[in-house]
Amino acid sequence: IYTLSLHDALPIFAYSDKYDNENLRRISLSEADAFIKSSAVNGKRIGIGVLICILSPIVLILLSGIAENNPWQIRLSEGAAAGVGIVVLLCLVAGAVAIFIISGINMNKYIYFKQEEFELEYGVAGIVREKRDTFEKSFLRNIVLGVVLCILSVVPVIIAGVSGAAEWICIVCTSLLLVIVSIAVYLFISAGVVKNCFDQILKEGEFDCKEKEKNKRVDKVAGVYWPLITAGYLTWSFISWNWEITWIIWPVAGIAFGAIAAALKNSDA
Repeated sequence: IYTLSLHDALPIFAYSDKYDNENLRRISLSEADAFIKSSAVNGKRIGIGVLICILSPIVLILLSGIAENNPWQIRLSEGAAAGVGIVVLLCLVAGAVAIFIISGINMNKYIYFKQEEFELEYGVAGIVREKRDTFEKSFLRNIVLGVVLCILSVVPVIIAGVSGAAEWICIVCTSLLLVIVSIAVYLFISAGVVKNCFDQILKEGEFDCKEKEKNKRVDKVAGVYWPLITAGYLTWSFISWNWEITWIIWPVAGIAFGAIAAALKNSDA
């Protein structure tokens, strides 16, 4: 009986690894570069869509404030203010959803970066890392500026409240808060999408093999969590008509989901 030694077996294992690598999709520099550029455009589109969603209740808030307080002697009933405001809100949300759908369709051709196993052609990883290092300055600037804007967004509301300003001024300050927050969120998203693109190509961060498995679990929860939050937001808003207050559900839900995602990822640790 012939006994296969370890020395004889090594070529077989080496051949097997080579065979597996040959079956992987190989990513060229031009392909990686096209993905990076498309992600940059897609990040801006998604950022604009989310910005529009955050701004969508502003017209309703302002018109409701004018109808109740009538600071400029404008003849506007509360019913008319609510009707016009809701129409504008729904139109803006519909436009944002259209942007999300178009962005998703345009990026479908790069879905294999997230779902399939691939390897980079020789030299591509180094060039992509250089591009990422160059982008890091813009990424850091956007994150810092976004955080500062989020902190400062409540300043107008606080000043109006402390100074005993009229109710309609407080409503205007609330609208200004939403404008500032929307700009901050745009900065976060536009930079974050490009950062994720680099991580996908280099298989780093949340796109590492181990992290991918954890993210699948988070994605399943997110698919149920966010529709429920949206339904709760709309239900609360239409029942109470306190659109200037109900928006708070979004930052609270975002913080809560961050905690849930962290717990899910660390559950196997």
